[in-house]
Amino acid sequence: MESKYLLILGILAVLFLAPSLSHAVSFPTGVIASSQVNITNSQTVGAGNSTTGFQQMINISLTNYRGYINDTGKYSFQNVEFFNSTSGAVLNSWLESYSFTNNWALYWVKLPDGIGASQTLSNVYVGFGLNTTSFWSNTSVGEAPQLSPNYGGRDDGVSIFTNYWNFAGTTLPSGFSTAPSGDGSYTVNNSLTVSNNANTQFQVYYNTLINPVGLIGEIYTQSTSGNEDSGISWDVDILQNGTGGTPGWWGHTTGMLTEYNPGDSSGPDRQTTFNAGTAAAAYPSIHNLAPPMIMGASWQSASAMGSFWGYSSSVTASSETSAPVSAYLAVSTSGGAAASIEIYWLRNRAYPPNNVMPSISQGSLILLPMLVLYLNGVKDANTTITYGTQSNFTATISSSTNYVSIWANITGSMMRIEPLTLNHVTYTNTLS
Repeated sequence: MESKYLLILGILAVLFLAPSLSHAVSFPTGVIASSQVNITNSQTVGAGNSTTGFQQMINISLTNYRGYINDTGKYSFQNVEFFNSTSGAVLNSWLESYSFTNNWALYWVKLPDGIGASQTLSNVYVGFGLNTTSFWSNTSVGEAPQLSPNYGGRDDGVSIFTNYWNFAGTTLPSGFSTAPSGDGSYTVNNSLTVSNNANTQFQVYYNTLINPVGLIGEIYTQSTSGNEDSGISWDVDILQNGTGGTPGWWGHTTGMLTEYNPGDSSGPDRQTTFNAGTAAAAYPSIHNLAPPMIMGASWQSASAMGSFWGYSSSVTASSETSAPVSAYLAVSTSGGAAASIEIYWLRNRAYPPNNVMPSISQGSLILLPMLVLYLNGVKDANTTITYGTQSNFTATISSSTNYVSIWANITGSMMRIEPLTLNHVTYTNTLS
């Protein structure tokens, strides 16, 4: 009687069937699970293009993904990346913050071609590798500097944002200056600390003029000290020792400031000051704000000068002055007493369409087959092989031998006959 062996695929992990896809998806190497992230721009204007791209905020819910995300201390999120499902190309992404307690992670993903007016992008996916897989690259997949074990060690912000500095090391980055001379000081030690003397104002600013239209300037400040005003500003002019005109609240004659006062008579607050020549407008303070926080400043036009605290609160001037052609991006601290502000990063990102960030919706989790098997040229063959014959197995796998093997069912007993190794695709085995 001729003996036969039934070959089956044995996977030493629990997998679920993937839902059928409405379109073909190209997955990057190492991705074993993914989910579609639909991005919808509800506005009648677009943002970004193939030259500038667009920085899209993606705040993903982790509820359905926790089993696929590495959540082990310094390795957290190392196996997560975003990609284009049409080309399989990895999209530049930057993890800003996360909470496993509340099941969310906030990413910035650069859309290389921007997003059009009233457009929905359906080709952006978030992908997950094995827990032991690391997608970090410092150029396309990274995280905010304070999240890494070595400050800035996995920071790829320069690949995401229009301008970006994380103040790693102990030296002020090239292109920065200070003013006014003698009115304060700064230190760089894996962050930037700016301090003013009593009754003075002191700035650290990027000394290349930037057109602020289409941009938002933002800082992440972890701690402040002193009962005075600190913040980020767009400055048309930089005053040296008070010369060049009557200074505004923060030391220049024309510009706009988003400031933070860590302890006035009403408690911590946030406030916006706009200054157009001799006219200044201070917008109402909002109290009980405590660091850490993100502060932003935007100057788009005469009717769109805005300040931001995080991503849910802002104030905008209705009519102050026209937007300048160019301005300096600065951080400063000032007041009647000495004060300091500590900054972990400074960036420019694109102004979203009509100041409305495109929304996202997450699709179902898709689990990729870990193995595509050809038996004697037949894909995923469910067949028997005659005793003593030689058979060729061609396999493409996405994991290591610890997860995937070929097993034989021999009269009801399972026998492992071939471990599969990543990148090894053809196997020859004679059953005996």
